[in-house]
Amino acid sequence: MNYLFVVSGFTQQRHATHDSGSIAIFEDLECYRSIDTIVMLMEYSDDPVGWARRVAQRMNPGDKLMACVYSYGGGWWFRKFVAELHRLGVTVDVVVMCDPVYRREVWMRFMQWRAMTKWWTQTLRIPQPNITRCVHFIQHVNKPGGDRLVLHPSVEYEGPHELDRKHVKIDNAPEYREACNVEAEKLFGPKPQVSMI
Repeated sequence: MNYLFVVSGFTQQRHATHDSGSIAIFEDLECYRSIDTIVMLMEYSDDPVGWARRVAQRMNPGDKLMACVYSYGGGWWFRKFVAELHRLGVTVDVVVMCDPVYRREVWMRFMQWRAMTKWWTQTLRIPQPNITRCVHFIQHVNKPGGDRLVLHPSVEYEGPHELDRKHVKIDNAPEYREACNVEAEKLFGPKPQVSMI
C-alpha cells in the first residue's frame, strides 16, 4: 500500500472552508488515490505513532510513502511519525516541509513560549536515516517558524528555500504547492486523469 500524507499546522482543521494551503494541496494530490494508494489530510494532533504503525503493517517492499507537512505538522507530527517508522524499519521516500515549527513534549511545554519569540531560533532535529529526500521551505518574517532543520547526513536535502511570507500564510505559497505536486509526480508518476462522469 502506498501512502501520501498532507499534514496541516496548529490552527488549521480539515473542515476549514477557506485559506488553507494544506487543503488545497490535499485536493491537488487526491487524484493519486486508488485501490493501492491512500491519500490522507491530517491535523498535526492526529496520532502520528498510530499512523506509523498502520503504515508499517500495510506497506510492502516497493511501496511508496510521501508527506507534505506544514508548521506543527512538520515539527510535531512528522517528527514523531518518522521516528516510529524508523523503529519499524520503514522509509519515507520524500517529505516536503513548509516552515516546520518545533513543538516540545508536554513535560517541557512551559518552554514553548520561545517558539513565539523572534530572537530565539529553535533547532528541529530529525536524526533518523529513514528519509530519502527532503524539500524544505522556510520564512524569517515572523514567529513561529524559521526554525533550523537538522537532518541525518544521508538525506538528499533541497533547501532551505526562503520565502517572503508570514508563517500563517506560507502554506498558501505557490512554491510550496508546486513542490508538493512535482515531488508527487516524480514519486507516483504523472497525475491520473480523473473522469467527471
